[in-house]
Amino acid sequence: MAFLLAQGATDIGQRREHNEDRIFCDPNMGLFVVCDGMGGHAAGEVAAEMVVESIVHHLEECLSELPDHLDEEDAANQLGNALEQGIMAGNAAVHARGQAEGHQGGIGTTCTALVVHGRRACLGHVGDSRCYLVRDEKLYQLSQDHSWVAEMVRTGRMTVEEAERSPQRNLLVRSVGPQPVVKVDRLSIDLVAHDTLLLCSDGLHSYFSSPSELVELLERGDVSRLPEELIGLGNSRGGHDNLSAVLVRMPSADDLPPSDRDPRVELAFLGSLDLFSEMGLPELVRVRSICSHVTFEADEPICREGAVGDSMYVLLSGSANVLSNGQVLTDLSPGDHVGEMSLVDARPRSATVISHGESRWLRIARGEIFRVVRQEPELAVKLLWNFVRVLSSRLRDTNAALQTGRGLRPLAGESLSSVVGEASDSFEVEFSIDEQHAGFEVEIDEDPEDY
Repeated sequence: MAFLLAQGATDIGQRREHNEDRIFCDPNMGLFVVCDGMGGHAAGEVAAEMVVESIVHHLEECLSELPDHLDEEDAANQLGNALEQGIMAGNAAVHARGQAEGHQGGIGTTCTALVVHGRRACLGHVGDSRCYLVRDEKLYQLSQDHSWVAEMVRTGRMTVEEAERSPQRNLLVRSVGPQPVVKVDRLSIDLVAHDTLLLCSDGLHSYFSSPSELVELLERGDVSRLPEELIGLGNSRGGHDNLSAVLVRMPSADDLPPSDRDPRVELAFLGSLDLFSEMGLPELVRVRSICSHVTFEADEPICREGAVGDSMYVLLSGSANVLSNGQVLTDLSPGDHVGEMSLVDARPRSATVISHGESRWLRIARGEIFRVVRQEPELAVKLLWNFVRVLSSRLRDTNAALQTGRGLRPLAGESLSSVVGEASDSFEVEFSIDEQHAGFEVEIDEDPEDY
């Protein structure tokens, strides 16, 4: 992508005998990679080089075969597939070499790689190198560290301060090469004007514990000099490891390709829904990455009363009418949503939604939500807890309506409050997925054991 501003740099540091990091930075391809090799005796740099070469090969092949008719999102997804395949192929090659050369414990590397197509980027990640995003003077870590201490922090068994002091802080639980197959974390994100992304090895990011310092450096610095400046700071603070940085910045809105979409608005709409409340930008980006855009023409149904649904829809532009038994119940405007209970189970729709003129929507399919629940436990806990909150609120509203004599028929089963108990201070909720029948099961324990 010729409009991207990008620069990369790598350095041996102050204490290492050779540099096992490898980087790749090509704004014309839209490909950016940081690999931090491990294995000693130059094995790490070989592993890192092999993975970079594998990624470049797969991306070049994909770009040469990319159909011209694909829209930006579909093309970026294909490039993201190639990126993931390149990392996995590199893993197989590094593992085979480690086995053939008799390296005890194998050789390996981290890999944090980004491919940008138009306004959309796809991230592939394994290990504890990182990808940061600076947007609107805030810093977000888009990647998750695959280290032992990071797992301890995520599961609440260690504080951040304890992790920083732990002698096991460099122990990885996932990297490219040691095992025959590797799981690649993948994330798609829509970029906006002036977004800045930093890919860096742990030899660099360990020296910047303050988000405000990185924000100030990345937002205002010159892209062509910033990687060297960051590395210089890292070396001045100890330079205990190799240091690598690749910086990517989106230009101003005037220099970007035209688009009728606003990623900020889409994330704001998702964040305003009860189902996704209290999620930060990286989590909302993950939710947005499983959504698809759909457009409906005037008088076209988004869903029909009585039909079994499998998707939730969020209105981005235009308007729609909600009808039941032929009667208009309400109108929908941008930011409104329908069908959230279809994400829980396959039941008939309770109303019909008709597009009033052309309308654009985000569609979230039940199968995609299940995939997130299976693969990302932290996000799953927030998502499923929000489901409980939504259901609890609806049950309370129904009970209140019954008590005021509005003539509503009682729902089958007990209300959440009667199950938990009005006087209960705490309770435990256990979630499970019934994939065969496409539904969630919720078990509530009023008196969970203390941990």
